[in-house]
Amino acid sequence: MTEHFISVLRERLNKHAPVKTRSVRLRPNSPWFTYSLRELKREKRRCERKFRSTNLEVHRQLYKHVCQACTNALNAAKTTYYKEKISGASNDQLLKMINGLFRVKAVLPLPSHESLPALADTFSGFYHSKIVKLREKLEQSEFSAMDLSTVLQPPTCQTAFLEFAQVSETFVSELIMKAPNLVPRVHWLFGQREVAS
Repeated sequence: MTEHFISVLRERLNKHAPVKTRSVRLRPNSPWFTYSLRELKREKRRCERKFRSTNLEVHRQLYKHVCQACTNALNAAKTTYYKEKISGASNDQLLKMINGLFRVKAVLPLPSHESLPALADTFSGFYHSKIVKLREKLEQSEFSAMDLSTVLQPPTCQTAFLEFAQVSETFVSELIMKAPNLVPRVHWLFGQREVAS
């Protein structure tokens, strides 16, 4: 009886109020967006609803005034936040901040492919044909008959490295950790190995 009651209730509910799915885009909270700005934005929405329901000039003017106040407050909060960030940032942090502001997307290192060996063969064939065509053009040009050989004198160097100081693992580790992480993901074509930066 309970199962029958639940099935009938679900059937009636689906008939009069069917389930609707909606996709919601999750956006991260901006660090400069404060509680006072959120309240100001809610006030703007309230004024907008009031103006749309009544369509009176006084409500339109009020909505326009609140919109301007909200825009000014948002711009001031953004300006203050980024001024503080830029004034205390190093060169690497500044570059990362600019990439985040302008939404610079990383370029895919490889074109679309089904398998890495086939892509490697395609690259190899392309560059091989380029080299063959270049050699053919050089053989047909007027420079092929000319004697372009030159004698290179080895450069003289007055200094030489005779011994090297040994470094510790801690020094090398600290040097690697200080290096900027700007190298994109690299795909090794021939070994099918993937090295993530």
